[in-house]
Amino acid sequence: MEESAEKVYGRLTEAVHIAGYSLERAIKEFDWLLENDRWKICGNRFDDINDFLATISLSEFKLSIEQRKSIAKKLAELRASQRATAKALGVSQMTVHGDLKNEQNFSLPGNKVNEYQDLENVNEQNFSLPSSITRTGSEVVNLADKKKRNDKSRKTPDLKKVRVTEGLRQGDFREVLQDIPNSSVSLILTDPPYGKNYLTLWRDLGRFAARVLADNGILISYAGQMYLTEMIAMLSESLDYWWCGMVSFGTGGNLTPLGNPVRKVINQCKPILMFVKKRCGYDRVFRDLIIGAGKEKDCHNWQQSLKDAITIIEQFSNEGDLVVDPFAGSNTTGLACQQTNRKYMGAEILEWMTQ
Repeated sequence: MEESAEKVYGRLTEAVHIAGYSLERAIKEFDWLLENDRWKICGNRFDDINDFLATISLSEFKLSIEQRKSIAKKLAELRASQRATAKALGVSQMTVHGDLKNEQNFSLPGNKVNEYQDLENVNEQNFSLPSSITRTGSEVVNLADKKKRNDKSRKTPDLKKVRVTEGLRQGDFREVLQDIPNSSVSLILTDPPYGKNYLTLWRDLGRFAARVLADNGILISYAGQMYLTEMIAMLSESLDYWWCGMVSFGTGGNLTPLGNPVRKVINQCKPILMFVKKRCGYDRVFRDLIIGAGKEKDCHNWQQSLKDAITIIEQFSNEGDLVVDPFAGSNTTGLACQQTNRKYMGAEILEWMTQ
């Protein structure tokens, strides 16, 4: 006799919180509920797949990349939002987007297709690391032209500028930056996602930094305020905390969004966390307050100021040093390195451009 969807759903929602619960069993029952729309008859009789996903969290499990991609594809076929999928899987929305974009012969319903422009300002640098994944600036231009030629059915989107520089790689930094030599990086300057669902990325960032940073190198990361203590704790697993600087927003500020918990704060500054390799210290003298140059959001809503990035890079590295950004986004760090004569390696999980 086939089990009822209600019973399987109840067992799944209860068991995901119990240590030692089988990952394989959880995935099997999750898949079973997705088949034939059984999820609709669970709990409060869900009408929307996103409402169903809000009650499920697989973030406690360490899903393989293939397991994650398989689940994301099934949910996309059910028209689940990438945000709801990411929350249920315990990963970033960018990760889900990248997983789905990389699926061959699979297109998301109503998904916007990225276009590229302003790619001609590519700077050739005299630095390269051995990797079959690296694409030169000219290869990125050719890729963009090829994509345009091969897809004649595209609607013209709202184009945004892309700042492509030598050293930028498309993909998850944990995969595409593996070939950076140990202890070779003077500065990691990056801006990971700040949300609760992205916190595990900070642990992986710390592990990556512990491997690639030189003994006198430093990790500098923009950070949000809501989960600042968790971010510090995760980075501290692999690195030593050194300092917390600030970038001021100048006049005005942003009212923090309502959430859980609610914070009624007009935010006028952003923390910049500084970490070094364990037992190595840091001998540079630096100022911990940067008077921000103001918003620059022409490429992306999370974009950071180019002037601020240049200020940080010049203060914490020398010309010719290798600077790395594992969360490149609109590639502000790469452009700043290009303008300050630093070598650069960066990774962005979306295809050279964020949405």
